[in-house]
Amino acid sequence: MPPAGYPAFLQYLQSGRVRNKERRKEIAEVSTTLLAVHQLLEFLQDEEQAYLDNNFSPDQQSAKAIAAEQAADSLRDACDAIDQAISHLRKAVSP
Repeated sequence: MPPAGYPAFLQYLQSGRVRNKERRKEIAEVSTTLLAVHQLLEFLQDEEQAYLDNNFSPDQQSAKAIAAEQAADSLRDACDAIDQAISHLRKAVSP
């Protein structure tokens, strides 16, 4: 049983009443949504990196510089994880 607050379509998917074709369509839609999230995170990562590059020298180790570098790295890691998720979802729906 899914936890409370689970999106309704996921509850429906888990109910077992969904046909294979419908389930594959839902997986493809999740992949599309993740791609949009990936693109947004990539944009934000680029902005964070530009902020870092334009405001701090490579040898500067201020708290703000460290925070900006950690944010850029974390956003890059998130993009990589989403790339992996999209790849797995595409494999799940391919014939």
